[in-house]
Amino acid sequence: MNSQVEKSFRVFYAPLDWGLGHATRSYPIIQLLIHHGVEVHLGGNGLSLKFLQDSFPQLPVCELPGYDVRYGKGRRQAWTLIRQFNRVRKVISQEHRVTRDYIEANEIHATISDHRFGVWSSKLPSVVIAHQLSLRLPGGFAWARRMVDWLHARYLSPFDQLWVPDIVPPNGLAGELVSDFTYRKPDVYLGPLSRFDRKKVPENTPQRIPLALLSGPEPQRTILETTLIQQAVNHDIPLKIIQGLPDKPFEQFHEGPVQVLSFLGGERLAREIQQASVIISRAGYSSLMDFAALGTSGLLLVPTPGQTEQEYLANRLAALGAAHSRSQHRLDLVRDLPLARSSTGFIGGESQSVDLEAIIQRWIAQYKE
Repeated sequence: MNSQVEKSFRVFYAPLDWGLGHATRSYPIIQLLIHHGVEVHLGGNGLSLKFLQDSFPQLPVCELPGYDVRYGKGRRQAWTLIRQFNRVRKVISQEHRVTRDYIEANEIHATISDHRFGVWSSKLPSVVIAHQLSLRLPGGFAWARRMVDWLHARYLSPFDQLWVPDIVPPNGLAGELVSDFTYRKPDVYLGPLSRFDRKKVPENTPQRIPLALLSGPEPQRTILETTLIQQAVNHDIPLKIIQGLPDKPFEQFHEGPVQVLSFLGGERLAREIQQASVIISRAGYSSLMDFAALGTSGLLLVPTPGQTEQEYLANRLAALGAAHSRSQHRLDLVRDLPLARSSTGFIGGESQSVDLEAIIQRWIAQYKE
């Protein structure tokens, strides 16, 4: 029998709209909250909200204003992102007002934000989930790192608890993204979070062809897709591409030796990952947690240009021998696929090193009436 709170305990849960990663890693937490009798209300926008609506169609939803951070076409993104700061700051204020009104209208008892700075209330328990605490800056801005970390700490300060989806440093996946942050220590380490459970996915299918998992902001997602198709066609390399577009009607087509699918989810995606000879992917933290959960080997990481967090994570895993990393403008499938096959990847099962269910149960128990 599922553990149940004694009275209806309502939680407003909202992931960031920066790609799908914040939503996919929220899946196991939302699942556990529901399992233990919590009435979950979803907040968000865009593709991340659509993913959670499709996963939990029974849950009520609040549309939040989108951060809508855009990347440029070039390799250097610093000024592109800096120019958007004032707009994002205004969006955070709007987000907080919408959250406040929704909380009052629906008698919410607590909030959980996956790195949305405006989803909190001074009257309620408010949790923020984040893995990138110490922000990585481009080389020319390295001098401002302490100031930026201080500003980040200010935005985190309204939250009662800081939860990190990793294990305690120094052995965690996030590395210096967590350990270098000196302004606030995490209250809880959740362990790596993944929507996938390796034990539920059959592993008896032999490896086949390389699989490219596309994600992240435009126009860089499309640029990588175009590059991969061109190289695979020119060199007659069999390749399967999953575009990562859940809002697009499902379709698949072939271009020479390349098979392209708009989107896959759930166990089918997990099987595709385990069957592939090489995984080509961005180095987004949530994707890496999925690969760790599935014990993926043969990783070719292509960081989103100018996204310093991904560049750091890709370089870190490459230095450990767990993956092969290549910048997008230097990507060469003929050269890089064999190098990726020789990488060790993940042992798998890292997500089991922390008892996530026990953590969620303890948190719920604090607020039983």
